[in-house]
Amino acid sequence: MADFGGTDLEAFRGEVRGWVEANFPAALKGRPNPMMREERATPSADQEAWRKAVGAKGWGTPTWPAPMAAAACPRRKPG
Repeated sequence: MADFGGTDLEAFRGEVRGWVEANFPAALKGRPNPMMREERATPSADQEAWRKAVGAKGWGTPTWPAPMAAAACPRRKPG
């Protein structure tokens, strides 16, 4: 599991759950991600909104530097 820089894992999980509940479009619940399919479909408005929300939060690329629109989480060290 990646180290996201915090020491209180339960607090982090709570933050994530709350954010997902507030931002994940209800219309997508239980539906497969079309972007993971070999033949790519055009994303729906809800899918595009979710992609943008994850990106704006910095969770699409969490270990990239914050100036690159990421969360700037530390990378997990091997071992």
